[in-house]
Amino acid sequence: MAFFAAAVSSLLSQQAAKPEMSTRETPPAFQLKVERNLVVVRVIVRDREGRVQGSLRKEDFGLYDNGKPQTISHFAVERAPGEPTPAAIASGGKAQEGEAGVPSMSTPRRFLALYFDDVHLDLQDIMTSRDAAETYLKKSLGPGDRAAIYTSSGQVALDFTSDQDAFHRTLQRLLPRPVGDLTADRNCPDIGDYQAYMIVMEKNPQAIDVATEEGFECNCRGLPREAQPQCRADQQRDAYSLAVHVLNLTQDNAEYSLRGVERIIRRMAVLPGQRTVMLVSPGFMTASQRQHLNDVVDRALGSNVVVSTLDARGLATDPAIATSAMNPVIPMDRPDLANLKAQILIQREFWTQDPMTTLARDTGGVFFHNSNDLAQGFLEAGALPEVSYVLTYSPTNLKRDGRFHTITVKLANRGGLEVQARRGYYAPSKTQDAAAEEKEELRGALFSQEDVNELPSDLRTQYFRLSQSQARLSVFTHVDIGSIHFAKENGRNLDQLTILVAVFDENGNIVVVKQKEVTFRLRDETLDRLRKSGLTARTSFDVKPGSYLLRQVVRDGTSSVMSGLSRSVQIAF
Repeated sequence: MAFFAAAVSSLLSQQAAKPEMSTRETPPAFQLKVERNLVVVRVIVRDREGRVQGSLRKEDFGLYDNGKPQTISHFAVERAPGEPTPAAIASGGKAQEGEAGVPSMSTPRRFLALYFDDVHLDLQDIMTSRDAAETYLKKSLGPGDRAAIYTSSGQVALDFTSDQDAFHRTLQRLLPRPVGDLTADRNCPDIGDYQAYMIVMEKNPQAIDVATEEGFECNCRGLPREAQPQCRADQQRDAYSLAVHVLNLTQDNAEYSLRGVERIIRRMAVLPGQRTVMLVSPGFMTASQRQHLNDVVDRALGSNVVVSTLDARGLATDPAIATSAMNPVIPMDRPDLANLKAQILIQREFWTQDPMTTLARDTGGVFFHNSNDLAQGFLEAGALPEVSYVLTYSPTNLKRDGRFHTITVKLANRGGLEVQARRGYYAPSKTQDAAAEEKEELRGALFSQEDVNELPSDLRTQYFRLSQSQARLSVFTHVDIGSIHFAKENGRNLDQLTILVAVFDENGNIVVVKQKEVTFRLRDETLDRLRKSGLTARTSFDVKPGSYLLRQVVRDGTSSVMSGLSRSVQIAF
């Protein structure tokens, strides 16, 4: 009995010795790939004249997943950027050199990534599109804008800047850089990317018949009649082998293009402000890579990146008209083969344009095509819609089977309006990591440009000069503890706050991020005092003089509510 009493006394002493509140700095983890049980749908609504409608409310929308109505869990209205958010004026103790918080009009508010698909573009299309791009950058890039130039081959790149000379030098380096030559083995039979897909993936008998007869016409027609049947069989076998080769090259080239878009979205996810990718391409085949295309759309929506697309070929020509010129080997006495080839080419046009259409439609962008006025195309692709609506829902009874789900957005009692929204998504195929989801929520809030006010908080700043080229910037995070729900255990009030503060330079590049974990084990009387005064935590950074954007995120561990604030600061002495 005495031993038990001593043990209890020892345990109580240990609990009493634990601090009521402790703070530790931890490294943030931001580069995570998370599959959520949430679907994001960006919607743009236009009238018959194409004017964007901005007065709709949550109750005006109906959302359906595979035909079943869904509950919209989050609704937001996003508008094109206006004036920059005024900087917070620093308050509190007097700093040695001055207070941070002077508005910086040069802080970027819009980031544009020009992405040239040099894996698929030919030289003529590159020359035309790069001239239009240079004109666009000269005339349309404002003081609050930064642009970057990337390529699908990865051999030419320029990170975000406003340097017009750098734009010119980089654009002049653009050249076609295909991954393997799709035309090298396509003399006879002439098997293109979509016909190869039909032969290998769809086992389409008509597609293989066209290729076999083309090969027979080239290689067997002059042989003795008795040798022709075997030659025809050889041509069918060779046509299939060639189709496999062409399809592999097609998939490799498409992967380069899709991975490039994905890399740019990852890069832009860490930038504040509005973010737009402009993909310049003739189109490419993704019929066998629909899941990857869907993943790119999901990443863009989750990172608040709009993808617009431009068809660099300009005014479209009917592929069926050019069939005879492209395939002179089709015998004149086989009009059925010529018709089949024409149908294949027409279908190919749809499939090569599909990723361009999907990326633009599903992310809220513009698909500019069938026009030689690429200068106008860049203007339209670079202009964000005046208003877009972001709907988020958690699918009811979602099975993690990797299957495609159709999405339908309907408007209630709003006749004459057109809806632009994604057509569907692929269900995840594995269980989610809850801890990874929390980290992804923090990452998303940190790199967002929107204020989040679920948890009342504020920030103020001070700086001190350390040397002629260095200053210490202090960020004071104030949180209203009165709105937090604490868990009760052994007479203590338990909770944990996560505080993230990031510093971005004037080009939107992240300079440094610091994360603090504040752990509470509060007595009732201490909690009462904090409810009145609130909690203030300081995060310090050593920085050079210049213009910066601060982003602060606070997350409550018990309720998962967050706050997010952005402030411009100018450090000068």
